[in-house]
Amino acid sequence: MSGPKALWRICGALVLAAAFVGIAALIAWPEPPTQSLVPADGWEVEGGFVALDPPGKDLRESAVADPQTRYWRSWSPEHGSQPGTVRSKPFLATGPFAVPYNGFAGEPGVHAFVECVDTGERAYLATSRNNTQWSEVWIKRPSELCSGHLRVVATSTSTKDYIAIGTPYQLSRLSLLKNSTLTGFWFLALAGCVVAGWFAIFIGLARRWTTGVSPTLLAVAGVGMIGYVQFFVFWYQPLIGSIASSLLVLVGIYASARVLLGRERPEQGVHAGQLRFGLILWLAVAFAYFALSTVVDSGAGAWEVNGRFTPARWSTDNQLPSFVSRILVSGKHDDLGDFGPWAIGDRPPLSYGWHATLHSVFKWIGAANDGATLLPRYQLAIGTVLNTFWVAFLALMLPGLGLTRRRTLIAILVLSLCPVFIFNSVYVWPKLLSGTLALAGAWILLGLGQHQGRLRDDTPGLVAAAVLSALALLTHGGSAFGILVALFFAAALRGLPSLRGAAVAAAAALALLLPWSAWQATNHASGNALVKFAFAGTFGFGEQDISVLDTIVRSYRDLGMESWLTSKRDGLLTILFGIRNSCGLNEMGQPHSLIDRFRASDFYNIFPSLNFLVLGFVAIGIAQARSHAQSIAWTASMRLAAFGVASVAMTWLLTWDCFINHHQSYQALIALHVGLVLALLMSGRWGAIALLCSVLYGLVVWVVEPLNHFPRFDPVSAIVLSGMVILAIHAVRHSRVADMEQPL
Repeated sequence: MSGPKALWRICGALVLAAAFVGIAALIAWPEPPTQSLVPADGWEVEGGFVALDPPGKDLRESAVADPQTRYWRSWSPEHGSQPGTVRSKPFLATGPFAVPYNGFAGEPGVHAFVECVDTGERAYLATSRNNTQWSEVWIKRPSELCSGHLRVVATSTSTKDYIAIGTPYQLSRLSLLKNSTLTGFWFLALAGCVVAGWFAIFIGLARRWTTGVSPTLLAVAGVGMIGYVQFFVFWYQPLIGSIASSLLVLVGIYASARVLLGRERPEQGVHAGQLRFGLILWLAVAFAYFALSTVVDSGAGAWEVNGRFTPARWSTDNQLPSFVSRILVSGKHDDLGDFGPWAIGDRPPLSYGWHATLHSVFKWIGAANDGATLLPRYQLAIGTVLNTFWVAFLALMLPGLGLTRRRTLIAILVLSLCPVFIFNSVYVWPKLLSGTLALAGAWILLGLGQHQGRLRDDTPGLVAAAVLSALALLTHGGSAFGILVALFFAAALRGLPSLRGAAVAAAAALALLLPWSAWQATNHASGNALVKFAFAGTFGFGEQDISVLDTIVRSYRDLGMESWLTSKRDGLLTILFGIRNSCGLNEMGQPHSLIDRFRASDFYNIFPSLNFLVLGFVAIGIAQARSHAQSIAWTASMRLAAFGVASVAMTWLLTWDCFINHHQSYQALIALHVGLVLALLMSGRWGAIALLCSVLYGLVVWVVEPLNHFPRFDPVSAIVLSGMVILAIHAVRHSRVADMEQPL
């Protein structure tokens, strides 16, 4: 590469590198301590509010250690939640300040706000819950609220929910910059470049092997292996884990820079150009999702995303990567206070290894910060990168089905605005990551792309599918149902494997699964709470000595055939129409509009969440009737859609009584969406209209309307989100229609 284009690329890279180093220096710069704005005796307390001991992990160390700081909560062990009011004495704020908050603000009768004493004008601190964790709520420009004295007020009329606040404290401009979303985007870029760099490295290595397996699929497995291995390294030797993390970060950044800047060798140009397209698209989608999740602020801190799409809400699962990575990096294995009745072994380790790898970087670069208040946003950045891995996978595999670059781009943009992908990409449980790993294995078993012909003649492909499936199980156990269905499809579509091939594949899968099983048996096991819930409707807390099988037998013995049939009928109605569901509704917020109800239905229910993509089934039927379904893309569309439906059916048949989106095999949900999008892409004008309607639905119901529920907006995230929308429109308009080269 030479000439003006190369010069502009180099100049742009230098500007980005300078900005990256500058923001890193901002994060690392020592942070001054806070200054309390209210003295210890400066509180008026009425009703059920009681004084608390200083909370430990979530808040600033200088504020917690300040002898003037006080914390108040409308709940006590003796009396539970009680009505009451606590207000601070008036104070003057000459700059940005923060108020510690905990509880259930936004629930009926539960409020916390900063009030101007002279005018009575209020700025609500929080409108979403953060349960047992604390957050700090920023008032960045107090002069806009009041030119005189302010006071902090928390009030509750509830005997169900509580609220807690602490002494407000003044913060420096440096702290304000550190806590801006600018540093969050910095860490997103870091995490994205590291993971993408290793993905590129594994693709390069796989291209040199003549295994007959797509290098992309092998690279997906390689990324998974890093997370899995790092979990054990951190658990047994945190220091070695931190050293390995440093190497992984440096090498990953270097590798991604070479690909993104086009520094490939001439003979690698075609492959690197395709890979660059996939990585850029992946990082762009991750940036857009991160901007979407941070463009508003409800004051909930680490729990911000839990209520981001209210009334569609979920509980603590997205906090676990932060809890576990902190334990892994610190080596404090007994620090299990955040888990309650759960055990670390109840969830598989793969994503935790990646979170710990990048958490160690945060711990090093943020050593001079005042506590770990930045950590939730950084964990959100890591999780968003991992949960959008599906973008890179599809960007590199869909062209192998005959899609042009333009159609590949459109397919991914449509998918990125589907409810399942929006929520699960920013709610950082690892279900989409597990789904991506499992779908990569299913890609081989379903005979898609280059993996066709008899399975008995494709032992390398079968072994790769086994490895990918095992890694998916080591990310989230819910992928098991989809893996079983993929095996049935493989037998039907590609025939049975040879005995030797089946034995080698089974040995490879067991070799990966056994270390985790051994760890569970010797460390913090139970490891079976979610299995019991799936098959028996109980988590079995306090019954760890009762086996899974005995729990299942007990539950079915008490159920009876009539009740079982009723459960399956209600489950079918839930899956198809979003009615008769009772699972997870305790988490849901109060809907205030028809759009709120649409969003809640999308959140829980499988076929309603597909909205206009359901027309893809019509497209497949028409193509079959007209014998137009002979192309590779049509075959893939039908197989993916059928695989998704069959996996949902198996989950419905085998599990207890929870049939919502979140209890499915996520490779099935991804496959179902991809299959329907492909069908509509190939259906001419009416298919394009259906896809456009799906995009508009996602924009209105999941992007624009939820903004009305929040008191504060972030300008940096708004600019980034707007920029990503403009770039997406530009990319679609100017993408080439010519067929893209075969996938890596």
